[in-house]
Amino acid sequence: MEIQTADLGVLLNHSQLCGALRGRYQFEYLPFYSEAAEKAGVTVVFFSNRSLLGETGYTYAYVWNPDTNTYEQGVYKIPSVVHNRALLLKKGGKQIYSFIARDGTILYNRIMRFDKWEVHRHLVQNPQTAQYIPDTERLRSDRQILSWLRKYQTVYLKPRSGSLGWGVVRLRLSDAGLIVSRTVAGCSRHHTVPLETIAGIRHKIGKRPYLIQEAIPLIQLDEQPIDFRVTVQKGEKGEWTISGAVAKIGVPNAHATNLAVGARAAEAKQVLDSVFSKSEAAEVYRDLKKASLRIARQMEQIGPEIADLGLDLAVTEDGKVKFIEANGRDLRIAFHKANQRQMWRNTFYTPILYGAYLLRKRGSGK
Repeated sequence: MEIQTADLGVLLNHSQLCGALRGRYQFEYLPFYSEAAEKAGVTVVFFSNRSLLGETGYTYAYVWNPDTNTYEQGVYKIPSVVHNRALLLKKGGKQIYSFIARDGTILYNRIMRFDKWEVHRHLVQNPQTAQYIPDTERLRSDRQILSWLRKYQTVYLKPRSGSLGWGVVRLRLSDAGLIVSRTVAGCSRHHTVPLETIAGIRHKIGKRPYLIQEAIPLIQLDEQPIDFRVTVQKGEKGEWTISGAVAKIGVPNAHATNLAVGARAAEAKQVLDSVFSKSEAAEVYRDLKKASLRIARQMEQIGPEIADLGLDLAVTEDGKVKFIEANGRDLRIAFHKANQRQMWRNTFYTPILYGAYLLRKRGSGK
């Protein structure tokens, strides 16, 4: 059995790798990784958590062959630098990460899902990032919910861990009672209940740890709420850079703007120009990028291997930027759906160029 070597590896979930090998790309468009590696003058292979050959330090992996237009399988020594794109939540996932990094392999972007409370605590410690953070507490009781509703009129209950808007509940006081909004079968559903229904809400949402957060007054177009996905990644010089920014436009009166619950993606600058004057829109766009870079740098305190973030940011009617959440595995599809191909390509190129930087840094002994 011939053992081959490659400079970089990309660790994928097994389903993503299998789909890609059949030409059915989901959110991992492997050709962009291969193009970036060629540009950087390095070789890249793709493997999954199920490709590992026990504890040998070897793995089945796939490399793109442009002559045959196919991915060719081989047995490879686990590369010394690996970009993690695998979300391994089941028992044993962390052990797989540790095994890959066991012999000194640099596994960057190991943290795929963040505890929202931990992120909050780190961001409020720094005045440069604290300005973007809405009032937030750990959810403890129904009495707390009532107190917050009296203070803010509208609040969100969010699971401390999770993504795609699942489990998020919006509560809004109205003359008719309490308007409860949540996601059902991929759509926002709203119903009004008596205010007394607050008693027992904490119990009804289950045992998962939740946060309570003031609602951010998002900018809107025709009653469609808008927020922004900004992809921030470390690049070829080892520094944080903006790979792209795109607007997400929710359905009318939606409580969430995730694409998974019916939102659509659009060019960020164009959307801002529709809401603000040209000069104001340009300033807000600069502020979005500035806030994203500051937040990314502060989040490195959570884990120095963090190198690839999808940040959800809000813009208020007076042009202020606010932080919503951070995603450790940006699916990158918003750029594709918004027809922002160059930004979409950047989100794949930049992490590979960062991997090449890590290789050079390792080779120089610095």
